[in-house]
Amino acid sequence: MGELEKLTVVLGGRQYKRIKHGEYPHGPNQAGAPCHDCGVGAGEYHTPGCDVERCPRCHGQLITCPCGE
Repeated sequence: MGELEKLTVVLGGRQYKRIKHGEYPHGPNQAGAPCHDCGVGAGEYHTPGCDVERCPRCHGQLITCPCGE
């Protein structure tokens, strides 16, 4: 996987910058605790398939988001 692919996600044919853990103010674990699903720390990217990662387009849960369809 290339570096650009790690930093972005393609949704509906457009590329968006991924949201790091703790960057989204209304997300879970916003107080700096590690992600309860994938274990990454604040300021790190969630691992693929993590149920906490937010969609950079609509801010819903990325793994269930319809934005990528």
